[in-house]
Amino acid sequence: MLNRYPDQTRSRRGFALVGAIFLAFGLFMVLVGSGIGAFIGALFGFVLLLPSALCGEASFRKFEKILSKIALFGSLS
Repeated sequence: MLNRYPDQTRSRRGFALVGAIFLAFGLFMVLVGSGIGAFIGALFGFVLLLPSALCGEASFRKFEKILSKIALFGSLS
């Protein structure tokens, strides 16, 4: 699933990993009882995980460009 486009494999895996970490954080926040923390974790998790799994080559490239424009510390790719 993440290896469909060889030139994007590393960034897709990286985004999926960070998205899974955010989802785990959101699950932990649910267990702790923090609704806002769970919402933030799930939101960031799905925003990073779903495009890396579902988008085609061109749309994932656009997604990377959008993230790199809003990144605080430079390019993400």
